[in-house]
Amino acid sequence: MGGTILKVKINIPPHGANILKRPHILKKLEKDLTADRVFARPLTLVSAPAGSGKTTLIRNWLAGRENRAAWLSLEESDNEPNRFWIYLLSSLQTLDSRLGKGSMDLLRSLAQSSEAPVASETILTPLLNDLLAMDKPVILVLDDYHLINNTRIQKDVIYFVENMPPQLHLIAATRSDPPWPLHRWRAKENIMEIRQMDLTFTREETGRFVTEIKGLHLDETQLDSLYKKTEGWITGLQLAAFSLRTSKNKEAFIESFTGSHRDVFHFLSEEVLARQPDPIR
Repeated sequence: MGGTILKVKINIPPHGANILKRPHILKKLEKDLTADRVFARPLTLVSAPAGSGKTTLIRNWLAGRENRAAWLSLEESDNEPNRFWIYLLSSLQTLDSRLGKGSMDLLRSLAQSSEAPVASETILTPLLNDLLAMDKPVILVLDDYHLINNTRIQKDVIYFVENMPPQLHLIAATRSDPPWPLHRWRAKENIMEIRQMDLTFTREETGRFVTEIKGLHLDETQLDSLYKKTEGWITGLQLAAFSLRTSKNKEAFIESFTGSHRDVFHFLSEEVLARQPDPIR
């Protein structure tokens, strides 16, 4: 990597304007999260399809804690183990430049040599020890984790999670469940899970979103129809609201708003279908 870090990947994204407040989900994220000033569980998994509001939810939850939160936006190019961990360490070092310095020095040395890979424990142990020595708990967000499919990275992350000190809490946002031992972690109460059913808007939230956030005036029948057609899918509602602003006949638009509507189709084509292997597409 030559020491080059794309800093936008390790910056917490800006807090969006006009975000619908959803206190019940934030309350679920907080439930039994901390005990004695450290984290009671190591992991929160936010797993739901594209356009479900995963990133928005996490960013909203971090409001007011930005000074003790680190963020890494993942890409397909992060499927190389050294690159993955250098970026993860770089995100943590936005909180403290000394954090994981031993691990970072080792990773950069390996990146510039042709030596055989060293054991994951050798790389991660200095970082884990540094985390244990921290005097305040911190949160690390891995966004778009579904883009990681490297087997070595998956094994390393499992080792990392299972040996994390209570000073760190990991939040992973993904479109599909990673190959982690989720059943084991559930049995040990080491994980909180936010799923599509949690993120989907209720009928009441749909009405608030359309009226308060988007400034649209629909009658109850129109709102009911829009809610049924989108099934509370956040991006579907966003796209519908965008079109409704310029629609001359709102009732006719809502009636015709389906999965074949061009805005929905374009979103699915770009964000979902284009990312699938040929046989699935």
